[in-house]
Amino acid sequence: MVVDMEPAYCGRCRELVVLNYKEPHPRCPRCNGTVTWYTDPSLRKKRDRKEREEIRWNDFCLPDADFLCPRCGGMTMKFSVTGNWD
Repeated sequence: MVVDMEPAYCGRCRELVVLNYKEPHPRCPRCNGTVTWYTDPSLRKKRDRKEREEIRWNDFCLPDADFLCPRCGGMTMKFSVTGNWD
């Protein structure tokens, strides 16, 4: 089984979780609710200018955008690459 751990949002728990992107039906490990991958446009702030892809690995890609922060509920969170660890 291929494992590709990526960020997702649980709307029930209001938490960021890291799950296997290759899993067909991922569930929140805390509440077993459905999650939304941060690749979903509903979790990022719309921009006037064209977004450019900033973070890409395997099949997962996040644009240069402001994302939903689970803590404050605003579109203020940024993702950045700090390394690729096994």
